Amino acid sequence: MEKDIDELLEEVENKFINKNNEDKSRKLLTAHTLSSQSSFRCDSSDYDDILRDVEDHTDSKPMLSKSLTTNSSPTASAGIRCFPVYIGGSDHSSGCSTVGMPRSCSNLHCISCDFAVYTFDNFQWLPDTDYLFLRTNMPEFERVKDHLLPLEGCRAYACQCSHYATSIMKEVKSVPVLSWVCRSH
Repeated sequence: MEKDIDELLEEVENKFINKNNEDKSRKLLTAHTLSSQSSFRCDSSDYDDILRDVEDHTDSKPMLSKSLTTNSSPTASAGIRCFPVYIGGSDHSSGCSTVGMPRSCSNLHCISCDFAVYTFDNFQWLPDTDYLFLRTNMPEFERVKDHLLPLEGCRAYACQCSHYATSIMKEVKSVPVLSWVCRSH
């Protein structure tokens, strides 16, 4: 195998570095092609060595992933994310959503304004709430409470560019105006 690599390196050097030796490189190429066809054989011990190396490598992976998860912070991007991402009213539980247990995501982030999404339980947004109001007043409750209408079972969501209120559980992707994603739990 080393001989083949050396021949290949010589061929490259002669062909691209020393262009004067074109005949020599052609001879090397022909010799290399003929020798590589007849010399490539592996016996069973080579296969066993390769399999042992692969097994050793796969045994070390779980320990590596365990150390990574213990050292990462809970807000890291490698954390658990909701799938699918749901929003819902104040009657619905909040947390990390899974396929088997849908919950309202408690850690939403807007990818349009790069701002956290805040929730206000038992409130609904007034119809005249707009982008400029949210941009200047979010996330302080004292400043936005004038645009919130009390409504039992509803939950008002807002970032600095959009708002939404709902009392039923629904996927975020079903509301096209929202650019919200789970930031991880």
